[in-house]
Amino acid sequence: MGTALEGGGPGGGGGRKGELTGEAQVEALLQPLVSRLEELNTCCELIGKHRTNLQRSIADLESVAGNTSAPPDESVEPGSVESAVSVPTLLLKRCVEYVDLARTEVRKWQRILQHERDQRLRLEEIVEQLARQHSHLEQAAKEHQTVKPSHHRERSESKLI
Repeated sequence: MGTALEGGGPGGGGGRKGELTGEAQVEALLQPLVSRLEELNTCCELIGKHRTNLQRSIADLESVAGNTSAPPDESVEPGSVESAVSVPTLLLKRCVEYVDLARTEVRKWQRILQHERDQRLRLEEIVEQLARQHSHLEQAAKEHQTVKPSHHRERSESKLI
């Protein structure tokens, strides 16, 4: 089985090697974006989980600050604040990567769409040329048919003389 880059993937209609066609192009362009988007969704879920832990930790710290004689609550996890800070940083990094990847993919799409436009224009020119040729052939055939009977009459008249 060929790879999508060889045109042997889904929708790869036997194009030249190294050239993506049809659905394979779309799949190859969207796959990295979808992958990054899934990573962003995972980060968002982690932020949501850490948000509640961070809110609880902040509430505990505020209660300790308000009552300095009471010992801090043991339920505050030592790494929860650190993870609550690192996860948004990771999300921001992934967002920047996603934007960069999306920009790259947009450029690819622009090239693909320009190629499609160029092909469409070439095909339109070919169809117009074929239509002109067809029209000329029809006209020549009609002229040939109209010349043939009159030419046939002249021969029959010359035989009579």
